[in-house]
Amino acid sequence: MTTPINGGSRTPSTASPEEQQKFFDDVRQTFESLPRFIAKKFNDRISSAYRLKGFAGAQEKFSDIIRHDLRLVELTHQVYAIAPGELPGYLFGGLASDDAYGAVRSMTFRFNALVDGDESDAALLAQDLAEFLCDEVEYLNRTLRDESAPELLGVLYSMAAGIAEHFKADPPEWSRFTGKKLTPEQLKIAISRMISVRFWSRHFRTFTRRWREHLYITVGDVRRQRSVICSPQWVQHWMASRKRGREIMAETNIEDE
Repeated sequence: MTTPINGGSRTPSTASPEEQQKFFDDVRQTFESLPRFIAKKFNDRISSAYRLKGFAGAQEKFSDIIRHDLRLVELTHQVYAIAPGELPGYLFGGLASDDAYGAVRSMTFRFNALVDGDESDAALLAQDLAEFLCDEVEYLNRTLRDESAPELLGVLYSMAAGIAEHFKADPPEWSRFTGKKLTPEQLKIAISRMISVRFWSRHFRTFTRRWREHLYITVGDVRRQRSVICSPQWVQHWMASRKRGREIMAETNIEDE
């Protein structure tokens, strides 16, 4: 954030231009680790306070955000984001391919950026992650070709499930797998789901939407409709989707009641 040029109160500020610039630099650094859309909201609040109440008002607003909003936003963000340095145990078990470590680290960085992205970012990550898992399955098939089919399927499921949990997805049939209640055919089906683009596309789409919505609610940018709380941004998205649906139905000559 830079110091607003024409803002501030009409009474002269006791702070020098250098002190004000340092303050706004501190504000920017404080918010730079947050999702961009949340940082922008906080910066806009401080800029608005500067325009209306001057430098003292901006300082007061910044202190208010620190006391009441920042920690809650950070805690909410930590629930959804993958912690720095966190990686699935599969990468260190001696069975991963040479490219696996770098690939997972790169996709982890992209996952944490999804909250600031759009649906195309989620779709591309889903494709890349599904392709990575397919490659790992092929690699493990070659590496463990002398193992029995049940043992191989167990390794493949464990690998895919570990990656799924890393990216905040629930592995299908996990409780039955840990209880050793899955047949080989059921294991194959569960593995196939976890290496499919569809599985990851759906997960990233719903997870990112929930992540972003929770952050909006945390900063108070919500709209109440009956018992449901949702942000104006999601209401706009829903209305646009509803309009597209009506247009499609109209083209098929089916009346939408």
